[in-house]
Amino acid sequence: MTYWSFRLMMGLGFAGMAVAAAVLWRLRGRGSEHDEDRVSHRYWLWAAATVLFMPLLANSFGWIFTEMGRQPWLVMGLMTTRTGVSPGVTTFEVATSLAVFTLLYGALAVVMVKLSLRYGRAGAEHVPEDASFDPGERSDDDEFVFTY
Repeated sequence: MTYWSFRLMMGLGFAGMAVAAAVLWRLRGRGSEHDEDRVSHRYWLWAAATVLFMPLLANSFGWIFTEMGRQPWLVMGLMTTRTGVSPGVTTFEVATSLAVFTLLYGALAVVMVKLSLRYGRAGAEHVPEDASFDPGERSDDDEFVFTY
C-alpha cells in the first residue's frame, strides 16, 4: 500500500507540474491575435479538466502513505506493536473518529468537486471586463473575481 500510494502521490504531483509547464510553454509569446487558439484543442481541455482534481487525489494518496507507513516502524525492532498502542483509547472511539473524519473529508471532497465543476463550466463568463487580477490594483470595493 505504501509503495503505490507514494508513487501515485508523486506521480500526480509531477503530472500536474508537467501540465502546467506544457501550458506555459504553449502560451509563451505575446501579442498574438490567436492566443486562445493555442490551448483550445480538445487535448488541452481534457488536461485542464483533469488537472483540477490532481491536488485532491495527490493529497489523499499522501495521507494514505503517511498513515500506512507508520506501522512498519513499530515492527522493525524500534518499538513493538504492543507498546505503540494507546491503552486509554477504546475500539468505539477509534471507529467513531474514523467515521467522522471519513464523512468530513468526503463532504469536503464533494464540495471541492462541485465548486471546481461550477467554476470550470462558467469559465470567463462571470468575470467583469474591467476586473483586475493584480491584488495591488484592486480596492476593497471591487467585485470578487474567482482566481483558482
